[in-house]
Amino acid sequence: CPIGEVIDFFYRTEFQLRGSPHIHCLFWVKDAPQLDRDTDEDVCNFIDKYITCELPDRVEDSVLADIVNTVQMHRKTHSKTCRKNNTTCRFHFPRQPFKETSILRPCDDDTDESDEETEQKRKDAKEKMQKVWDVLNDKEIEIGDTDELLTKANLTYEEYMKATRQVTKKPSVVLKRKPKDCWVNNYNKHLIKAWDANIDIQFILDANLQLCHVYCVLHK
Repeated sequence: CPIGEVIDFFYRTEFQLRGSPHIHCLFWVKDAPQLDRDTDEDVCNFIDKYITCELPDRVEDSVLADIVNTVQMHRKTHSKTCRKNNTTCRFHFPRQPFKETSILRPCDDDTDESDEETEQKRKDAKEKMQKVWDVLNDKEIEIGDTDELLTKANLTYEEYMKATRQVTKKPSVVLKRKPKDCWVNNYNKHLIKAWDANIDIQFILDANLQLCHVYCVLHK
């Protein structure tokens, strides 16, 4: 039971243009918490139990470290696929670091604000977030922890979290992630050892889909 007791599942195999097969899976897990029925703390504790984006310590687990570094790291130079729809990376790498796993909810808009004021707040928030991404993408800057990253971006953690919420459109999960983990995709330690290829495992917040979606690439 690497993700708990699975009580139902669905999967579909797809083939990309170059012929590479990959699988989309949904797993329903017994007693999995649900957003807005259970507390955010219960949901986050469940996520932390089964999902991580940590860059493994080679001394502690050399096998896991080799697999994650080989198949689970997003390319820092990005690819043509990343740049579809005129974006730098449509997969949102590097991912934002956070001190703990959280359910990120949008800021409540002030009903007394005009649409222009609300839009200006979001524009300001995007500019603050861009400072963070600029530091993360700077190959010449070495970053130890999240506080050091935000110091270089001239932001406090409170300002950073508020800006993130202001650009968030719907509730979403953000994993505990250090700056060094920002290029690592989500994985489960047991599944990735058994699979030995890229996976993308996520907790689904929709109460009608209780647990997780797993995207698995069949080839290495």
